Amino acid sequence: MGLIVRQARELGLDILMGGGDGWDSQRLAEIAQVENLNRCCFSSPYSAEDTSSINQAFVAAYQKEYKERPDVFAALAYDSAKLFLKALEEAGSADPQKVAEALSKTKEMAGVSGTMTFGADHNPIKSAVIIE
Repeated sequence: MGLIVRQARELGLDILMGGGDGWDSQRLAEIAQVENLNRCCFSSPYSAEDTSSINQAFVAAYQKEYKERPDVFAALAYDSAKLFLKALEEAGSADPQKVAEALSKTKEMAGVSGTMTFGADHNPIKSAVIIE
């Protein structure tokens, strides 16, 4: 996305540009060149700037380990592992059907990317943020 934004600006396109969480990259500003990111935004289920205690602890631990701020993919991987471990514990077994049943019963699980509840269609119900 960084290259697309930079090339669009070089062509004189001064339009609002937006997208999804695929824009969330440590290298976006470097590739796009930061001045080209004015009037750009994207939606994401995560922001490292969230001030919740659970997120700030995650950000600190991640930065200590990897020497950079976590992006959406790091946060979702962390939450996915946490969610799976919780389901394994609740299922009392590694049986895939029991784990799937435990996952489907997830309600209000706090993660670094927000609170998750699984709907009837097994998709997570959670909030998103707009990052500018």
